[in-house]
Amino acid sequence: MSNNKSITLPSELYTREYFLTDCGGYQTFIESDGLLIGEIMVNVLNMAELKSDMAVLDIGCGRGEIVLHSAIKKTQVVGVDYSKDSIKLTKELLAKHPEEKEYARITRSNSTSLPLKPETFDLVFALDIIEHLNNEELDRTFKEIHNVMKPDARLIIHTAPNRWYYNIGYPIYRIAVYALTGKKLKKDIRTGYEQAMHINEQTTISLKRRLAKNGFKSKVWLGGSIDGHQTISANISDQKTRGRIYRLIMHQPIVKFFYKDIYVIAWK
Repeated sequence: MSNNKSITLPSELYTREYFLTDCGGYQTFIESDGLLIGEIMVNVLNMAELKSDMAVLDIGCGRGEIVLHSAIKKTQVVGVDYSKDSIKLTKELLAKHPEEKEYARITRSNSTSLPLKPETFDLVFALDIIEHLNNEELDRTFKEIHNVMKPDARLIIHTAPNRWYYNIGYPIYRIAVYALTGKKLKKDIRTGYEQAMHINEQTTISLKRRLAKNGFKSKVWLGGSIDGHQTISANISDQKTRGRIYRLIMHQPIVKFFYKDIYVIAWK
């Protein structure tokens, strides 16, 4: 279902079980009550450069980590999600951090129709929701975001996977492993949740075009570590063979097909 750009996903898919057993970073979230966060959230918070006088919006707030860490910086932060369980989890998280709770407001709403005043926010996060929206929903969401952003505000996006990785990079890797070792890897490495929920995977080009269509200028890039390092180690024991595949992956321009993460900074 990774390219079914017309389907609409029901909010009921986004259950407590999903957020606490599959959604990225769940183990760290549980162990630290949301205080410790993974590489992606660290990256976007560094990009955000949060200050106490900022008004921040987190669309698709999930378990609430970005809301909490924005509140820790004493921003006025609003978390929005259309999942009942997401709202409950975020409120539960904030209840564990009462000093930060006063800086946060949580609202249940669809991203395509935000119950917020125009030109209200200095910064908007849209993290790991792009791939869950069909094209019509994505256009409407971007229009809503554009509307609630102040003239000099920024939009920060993370989405994964980079479609080039699953459609090009991983098949290249799979063929290379078979050619060098005779080992057959499975054709599709998406999890069950990804199969069900990732209906609109992006590339840097497709996302930049979609943003431009909806009135945004943007800087879009591939980031994170090159996916394949852990996969190579997990599947190939011979050091010489690992080195040969690694050199293949690192070769330009092939390397761009092995980054899974897409980051964006966008503005009006």
